[in-house]
Amino acid sequence: MEFHFTQIYYAIIALLCAMIFVGWLATAKSEYPILFVIKRWLRLGFFTVAIAVFLEAVLPEHPLWSRLAVSALIYIFVESLLYWLQIWIMSYSQYDIFAPYLEIETAWSAQKKHIAMKKEILDRGFVKVGSFKSEPLEGIEIMATYFDSSDRFVRLGVAFVPYAGISLIASNIISKTKDGKYILTEASNSPAGLPYPENYIVSRHPLVGSPLKLIDKHLKRIKNMQLEPISCTASEMLKSQLAEFKKSAIGGGFAYPDFSEDDGETLTSEGKYRIWVDTIFVNYLPFLIK
Repeated sequence: MEFHFTQIYYAIIALLCAMIFVGWLATAKSEYPILFVIKRWLRLGFFTVAIAVFLEAVLPEHPLWSRLAVSALIYIFVESLLYWLQIWIMSYSQYDIFAPYLEIETAWSAQKKHIAMKKEILDRGFVKVGSFKSEPLEGIEIMATYFDSSDRFVRLGVAFVPYAGISLIASNIISKTKDGKYILTEASNSPAGLPYPENYIVSRHPLVGSPLKLIDKHLKRIKNMQLEPISCTASEMLKSQLAEFKKSAIGGGFAYPDFSEDDGETLTSEGKYRIWVDTIFVNYLPFLIK
């Protein structure tokens, strides 16, 4: 049964209003990454219906469902192509995927909700062990603060990542087992894609926006594990991690040792492909990421 044009028009208006509202809510409540995912799905729905209306003039003999299917495919193709273009530009630019972290006096956000969050972290027995700044590209600064649990079995990192005029929180928690394995629990809605070192056991939670919730998930993971205290400083750990991650990416054929002499690239074709796929999953299907 074909919808009347007026019904489609109302659907477009409803999707547009919902997209704008959820977009505003996501910006105001950035600690809830699910809102950004909902916004993207609403945007997909809006452009699918809008393009289907346009296609009515080109494909008038086709039913609405077929035009909607074609519209969705067009939008998905264009957006995934834009993702690939962004990754390609990043690979050719001066963007440093493994940019070093420089120790600074403070790297915590001054927003009231973030100050309250820090107090809750400290109230749970964590102690600040370092503040750092990383600048992967000139003008883009990632601010990170690290905390240790009282027994030093758990190290929490909370980073504020600039995104569209706001700061998104990316958290990671690490523990070390007695047999030399690192248990890493991450919460970030930024795409990864590049492989982790073999001695890392990783669990990703892109829909977790609060470091406090991530602590609970990490503690469940390590409940019955034989751990040893983290003895290195936060600065030493960051340098070691960056070196290991870079070595793993280069050894796996996903990144060049330095800029390629031939074309100046940072990522290989396989590396760009892996980040492209992860970008799609993080933005639209984060609940499938483990």
